[in-house]
Amino acid sequence: MGPLKLGEVEWASASRPAAPGSETGDAFLVRSVENGVLIVVVDGLGHGPEAAAAAQRAVQTVERSTQSLPSAIVSECHRALQVTRGVVMGIALVDVKADALTWIGVGDVRAVLQRAAHSAPGRVEALFTHNGVVGRSLPPLRPVMRTLTVGDTVILATDGVRAGILPAPRGNESPDRIANDLLARHAVATDDALVLVARYRGGAA
Repeated sequence: MGPLKLGEVEWASASRPAAPGSETGDAFLVRSVENGVLIVVVDGLGHGPEAAAAAQRAVQTVERSTQSLPSAIVSECHRALQVTRGVVMGIALVDVKADALTWIGVGDVRAVLQRAAHSAPGRVEALFTHNGVVGRSLPPLRPVMRTLTVGDTVILATDGVRAGILPAPRGNESPDRIANDLLARHAVATDDALVLVARYRGGAA
């Protein structure tokens, strides 16, 4: 499946369970919100049905939420997930009116912002993630905020993908090619794995 577009964001995901045919505890959601697009990755603790149930409850909570700020959504998920084993999760809000990214990460999830070649050649930044577990132990949340320019790419991944999640330098490849390549090169054989790649196509500018 090729990349999908939601507003000014082009995105694609790639994932696989720890064992073929098993339930995966990794999940994602991309949805429109006021002024932009919300991108969520979730990893239920452990493996199997209970991890999958926790991840799906988190996704459903985000789907039903009337909030748009990542910190408020994480707090809402924390309350909803206290009956589960908990999740780690990351939420990126792309504000197309302000050309801005807001990120909140809790637990072992990763986010990388790769700048477009025309704006800051070769610049790559790993975004800060809090220690904690949503549904169990939630620290005070400090959002990471960055400006965006056309062509900037955000890469989100669960801990089933090894550190060092950077696309190979092959030019402006599509998000689906990048996501599938990163999964193939960096996925851990014994864990659920998910990569989501989102490219900013412009807003206020």
